[in-house]
Amino acid sequence: MARESAPLNITAAGLTALLLLAASGAGRAAGRGLPPDARYPYNGPTFRQWVRDSYALAPHGARLTPFAVHFDRRARQFGVPQGVDAYLKTQAAVVAAAKDPEEKTRRQLVLAQSLHRLIKKSITRFSLDRGYEFASVVATGERQCLLQSVLLASLLQKAGVPGGTVMVWRGETGDASNLGHVVTLMQTATGRDVLVDCSERHPFPRHLGLFLPDAQTRQYRFVVPTYTSAPPSAPVLPRTPPSVATTPLITGYTPLNGGRPVSPSVLRPLSVAYLSSQFDYYRGERVPGGMLAPRPNLAALRRAAFFWERSVKTCPQNPLATYQLGRVQARLGQTTLSARHLQTAYRLYKTAGYVPPTAVEMVALNRTRGGQPPKTRVRDASG
Repeated sequence: MARESAPLNITAAGLTALLLLAASGAGRAAGRGLPPDARYPYNGPTFRQWVRDSYALAPHGARLTPFAVHFDRRARQFGVPQGVDAYLKTQAAVVAAAKDPEEKTRRQLVLAQSLHRLIKKSITRFSLDRGYEFASVVATGERQCLLQSVLLASLLQKAGVPGGTVMVWRGETGDASNLGHVVTLMQTATGRDVLVDCSERHPFPRHLGLFLPDAQTRQYRFVVPTYTSAPPSAPVLPRTPPSVATTPLITGYTPLNGGRPVSPSVLRPLSVAYLSSQFDYYRGERVPGGMLAPRPNLAALRRAAFFWERSVKTCPQNPLATYQLGRVQARLGQTTLSARHLQTAYRLYKTAGYVPPTAVEMVALNRTRGGQPPKTRVRDASG
């Protein structure tokens, strides 16, 4: 029977020296693969701003327990008795103390697996409707793919391990979506990447299509990752100690818009601006009575448009937000704006290498109707 993977232990006598190593190692880890605009360590300024933004939109948000206090309490109940900050500080020292790249990678995988388990245990409910809000973690114990991926990446960064967030357009089963999922991407000491997904029981999935920017040009690309090993006959279970040999590490990416495969160093995780935009994207998508409702109401559509307009303003390169803004503007009868944003979304998708069928259909429909909104009935919120 497999023994549960646990953080490596160090003695109190050696802690001071290891922490000095961690301090220098954290800087190198963060600087090697993560540019400044992709850094948001746990409970740092950017992270706290995301929390403030979420609390400001929540009913009775001012009365909620501070997020870091709440998460620390939950962590102490589920395997981190010393608290989150002390745990990450110790683990940063443990990872930094490894001199061999393979051993350092193994320790990074152990940490990522432990954080995967911590998030799933401490935030037990999954909600597409509310789980993208930090306030929902505290108020209702809910999470969703964007929030859990950002949280896990922020914890890795706090521990000096370069982790970020990427979009998924093709999952493990091979089904394609319009950027329908978000996962954490960790850059290992051996120069390879690994995905960590808190939506899965096993921590290290083999998603087949990702969306992320070029490290130099910042041009977004749809890519297909190449993994080090064949898919296992059975997934690695959460409590099985991770192995560098058997973990699906990414050795390269093949762009969908042509060109040769590129190494992980060529690409980078999503920026803070993109992630901020994506939080607003989900707020617009999940407005009650909005675009997902059988009979949308006018007030809800306007509310969704507000969030998607802010999303696009924050990150004009977000094709999904631009596409949905064009759709809701069509529903609201804003035909000129709708046509403009749908065409822009199409160009963003095409430049990145892949246009989801739904986006193709919507642009074609808009052209056919001369920019007229679809005939789906929209009811006023008053009745």
